[in-house]
Amino acid sequence: MKGALLVILLISSSLAWNIAHTYSQNTTGGNVVAVAYSGDSSTVVEGNENGVLRSFSLSTGELTHELSLNASGIKSIKTNPAGNTYAVCATDKIFLVNSSSLTILN
Repeated sequence: MKGALLVILLISSSLAWNIAHTYSQNTTGGNVVAVAYSGDSSTVVEGNENGVLRSFSLSTGELTHELSLNASGIKSIKTNPAGNTYAVCATDKIFLVNSSSLTILN
């Protein structure tokens, strides 16, 4: 059972990265440098080197929200245990972002 879960996780992680990376390459945004899942695993959020966050529906692959953080670049994204907030680490600041609306909380 653990092996099957690992395979599913790897496939869904790969799909999420491909969705975010493909969209990022077709816009004026920078390269994708960080990816995280929403708490309910229905969306994936990606951060790029230009400080832009984008969320995508995993069921359709469509862009659902976009947020420019006015930061020099995103380094990592983590989802809190409750699944409702992302901690987004940029080069010069840490942002708390609502995971469903992609709005800045701090």
